[in-house]
Amino acid sequence: MRDPIFISGLRKSGTSLVKSLLDGHPDLFVFPANELHLFRYSWHPSMVKDKLARLSDPVELLWAVARNPFISRMANPEGPYHLREFDYNRFKEVISSSQVEGLKDVYETLMKAMYASLYGKELPSNLLTTSKTVLETEYFPEWLNMFSGCRFVYVLRNPYAHFVSVVRSLRTHAGKSKNKQTYEGMPLNILQNPYPFLGPELIRMRNSYHLMRKYAELYPRQFYILVYDDLLLDPEGQMRKLCKFLGISYRESLLQPTILGKQWKGNSWFGGDFEAIDPSPLYHWKKYIHPGEIKILNRYFSEVIELYFEPLKPGGSLIPPFHASEYKPWVYLGNRLLYYLGL
Repeated sequence: MRDPIFISGLRKSGTSLVKSLLDGHPDLFVFPANELHLFRYSWHPSMVKDKLARLSDPVELLWAVARNPFISRMANPEGPYHLREFDYNRFKEVISSSQVEGLKDVYETLMKAMYASLYGKELPSNLLTTSKTVLETEYFPEWLNMFSGCRFVYVLRNPYAHFVSVVRSLRTHAGKSKNKQTYEGMPLNILQNPYPFLGPELIRMRNSYHLMRKYAELYPRQFYILVYDDLLLDPEGQMRKLCKFLGISYRESLLQPTILGKQWKGNSWFGGDFEAIDPSPLYHWKKYIHPGEIKILNRYFSEVIELYFEPLKPGGSLIPPFHASEYKPWVYLGNRLLYYLGL
């Protein structure tokens, strides 16, 4: 198997768009499941990744990933993620008949099984396998140890925009009564979807940005920072640069996001129909961000913001709630202490 391509970054940073833009390239096999999640189940410790298990047995790890919802939901004809081309039984047959002795075998088996389940034949040796999983930047050295020529694409979104989007996402999971029917762009209720404590996400952002800058400096030929905002403003120019980094030819089809050749519908907390790369939603977040939130983000991420984006002046106080849904006293207090006492 040729050296693979990995797409990662923080949640809600545009990784799905980048993956779907690469989907139609004839030199790539893009793993159609939204995420791979290999290290979410592996034995490796983590600073950033949310762990579901710590499996040291490669066979157990292989099956944990093979059965995860990102893959299994593609076989559900009643669900929104159904892919009629996907033969889940064939996928599991290939998994069952494979011998795996390490993490590299697990990855290669998953790619081969997925290709066989979609096309009924072996994965061609000339294709570059491409997969996306958020929050896995910290495992770039592990990938590099397995595939010395691999390429890693870190998608960097403006920290202000990322923060607004991820807070809206976290609100669906905050509080004791979780809303089980969550989806991108769903209407949020002030009482049922309370504002979250920001500490874990700020720590996740801090660690991810640190690793991004570290690996980009240490491995410039294999670690690439793709600024999401630049991609929306100059799709062709940015995709040409990305293709040069990946060692593949540029094609006009790379400007049309797809999944297995079908139009990708997009996912956004700001709603709207998605047909092609559109810069119009680029600054929607400005309508939702609070001056106090800007103060916190400027305190922790000023270097990244100044290097890639335009800093904002908060011009406000930390005293007012960041949102009407920030009604829990301990959440309100905890978020202010993040500013005054640090992470």
